[in-house]
Amino acid sequence: MSPSSPPSYSFMCWREVCMRCGVCAYPQVAHTHTPTESFVHQEAVPRVPDVKELPFTTEKLSEIVNDASVAELEQHDRQFIRQSIGMYTPIQHKCASVEDLQPQYWRSQPPNEPRPPYKLVYLRLHRRLSDTPGDHHAALAYLSDWGVLETCLRPHPVGYYNTSLLPSSISHSVYIHDPTVRVDDWILCQVYSPIIRNKIAIIQCKYFTVSGVLFASATQEALI
Repeated sequence: MSPSSPPSYSFMCWREVCMRCGVCAYPQVAHTHTPTESFVHQEAVPRVPDVKELPFTTEKLSEIVNDASVAELEQHDRQFIRQSIGMYTPIQHKCASVEDLQPQYWRSQPPNEPRPPYKLVYLRLHRRLSDTPGDHHAALAYLSDWGVLETCLRPHPVGYYNTSLLPSSISHSVYIHDPTVRVDDWILCQVYSPIIRNKIAIIQCKYFTVSGVLFASATQEALI
């Protein structure tokens, strides 16, 4: 199938299998369809501060780890946070909920109180992408796998830097509702985990533009 001569079907479905040394390493099922006129409704965007009013998460964490008066953090906690800040990531992020930046939530020991399995965060790629929609769709698939598993652990007595846990994604689905949206602008990510049972967690994500358009959703199944 060539981009210069795409098929004329309204709906298409195909299966891809990536092999490594003769073994399936990554299976994928993809569905596409041609945008058409239709009824439209969507969930309202959550009420959050304007992204311009919020600090970058890395900047705020740098302030916390360098503040000797923050008693909640042990020395090894500060080391973990500094290592995380120093790691390169193509994603910029800002916590849309100020409570998420409290020091007790960034240590190896469990927080003082459990939290709901829910978070809101602004995300943006570090660099601009081309105007090709496929580049933004690929970037969205990458963004949708960033920082979501932590949400399902919030109601449980687990510290953020608990190295005894190795959460792992089992399956991952992404639904693009508006294929014209760019993901190199700020987007708001709403993450919610409705259940963990039998070591399996479900995490649901919704992605909004700053103007309030729900342009994508994602669901992840994870082994905890």
